[in-house]
Amino acid sequence: MRTSIFAACLALLLAAGTCKGQPARIFLAAEKETTIKLFGTVDGAFQPFHHALREFTLTPGSESAAIIASLERQRKGRATEHARDDGEIRYVTDEIETLAEIVSLPGLCGRYCLIDLWASWCIPCRQQFRFTEQLHEITARYDNLQLVYISIDKPETADRWTKAVEKHALAGWHIRAGQSLLEDITQKVYQNRNITIPRYILLAPSGEIVCPDLPRPNRYEALAAALASCLEEEGQ
Repeated sequence: MRTSIFAACLALLLAAGTCKGQPARIFLAAEKETTIKLFGTVDGAFQPFHHALREFTLTPGSESAAIIASLERQRKGRATEHARDDGEIRYVTDEIETLAEIVSLPGLCGRYCLIDLWASWCIPCRQQFRFTEQLHEITARYDNLQLVYISIDKPETADRWTKAVEKHALAGWHIRAGQSLLEDITQKVYQNRNITIPRYILLAPSGEIVCPDLPRPNRYEALAAALASCLEEEGQ
């Protein structure tokens, strides 16, 4: 009975998506874990359920679990369907196994993706964040171009990754690459050679790589010219 009440409360929060303008961040645990953790601001009518909702386990395969999963997919779709590079930081919590899967995400379908491949421990990567304003000025010229950051931080440094994102106010989409995505990047971008970062990659709406090595943002005029050339060749 308690699980049903908690599930109903969580479903209500998921359907709302926000509470007084503060986003509810939902992270689904990986693989066999079924724990759902809710982070965010919960007040008003939801306050009595706040602590109960922070962490609980749904019975795998139960009707409540199916409802919650369905509502979460709908919430993600509503939140990202018409998303633009509007100053928000968006973490992709789905497991992404290939570069091609990125352009299948709600909000990125049918768009080109300028990928910044980096890591929190990479000093040259973080030095490039000084030119984020210029980078956004370039990407803003194209309605169908989105900025996607892919970190190669390992799970044990995931906390440093998110702290770096917040510190540098990196508006855009954020993915932490798992092993499958790393292997795909190594094969398709580096031809199975060692990964070197930072790296800037242009991905087509088809999932194909248009350019595997664009100029860095500190050479923003060269980057702007390279992007214009690539997109012109693509008929954009």
